[in-house]
Amino acid sequence: MLFRSREHLCRRGASLDRVHVTRLGDIAEVFTRHDTSSIARENAAILFGRLEYYKGIGVLVEAGLVLKARGKSRRIIIAGAGHLPRAMRRKILAHPEIFELHNRFIPEPEAAILLKRASICVLPYLAATQSALPRIARAYGQRIVASRSGAFIEEIPLLGGTLVTPGSVEELADALEDDRESSLSQTPAPDLDGWPGIADAMLTAYSSTIASFQTATAKARRASNHNESRAA
Repeated sequence: MLFRSREHLCRRGASLDRVHVTRLGDIAEVFTRHDTSSIARENAAILFGRLEYYKGIGVLVEAGLVLKARGKSRRIIIAGAGHLPRAMRRKILAHPEIFELHNRFIPEPEAAILLKRASICVLPYLAATQSALPRIARAYGQRIVASRSGAFIEEIPLLGGTLVTPGSVEELADALEDDRESSLSQTPAPDLDGWPGIADAMLTAYSSTIASFQTATAKARRASNHNESRAA
C-alpha cells in the first residue's frame, strides 16, 4: 500500500525521484523488555495508544455491546491518553463488565502488563496509514483484528491477522467473537524493516532531496545571471 501510494502521487504529477517511502520500524522491544512473566493471558482485546476519533473507538464500543447482546464474553481494554466524547465515555463506564478504560498516558511497564493480558490487538481505524502496533502485537503473540485500510491491507495478513471493513460494527464484532488463538508464537517480528535499513533509506531520501534542491538552485541562479547579462 505504501508503494501504491507513491505511484498514486506520481500519477497526480509528482516526480518519481522526489517521492520517497520509508516504513515504520519495530519498537516492540520498548515494551517486551519489561518482565511480565507472571501475567496471565485473558479473554481480552486491547486498543492501545493515543485515543483519537480516526482510530474507530466508537465502532469498537458498539461492537463490544453487540457481543454482549449475543451472549459472548470478551473484555475490551481501551488504554491511552486522548479525548473521548462525553457520551462515549458514559457508555464505556456504564458497562464495566465489558470495558476497561485507562484514559491517560500509560508508562511502559504498565503498558507491557496490559499488552500481555490481551489475546487480541484490535485496530478498528476508520482510516490508517502506518502503525507500530501490528509488530508490537506480533511480539506478544496476539491475534490482530484491523481495518482494511492503509498499510494494514498488506501487513496484517502477513502477520496472520484478520481484516474488517472500516466502520463496520458487525464485521468487527464477528472478528472479535472468533475464539481462535493467534497461530504466531510470542517472538519478535522478523526484521523485515530493521532500523539500519530504515536509516539507510532515510539518508538516501535526504541526500536525494538535497541534491535536487542544489541542482534546482544552481539552475535558477544561472538563469538569473543570464537574464541580468541580457538586460545589461
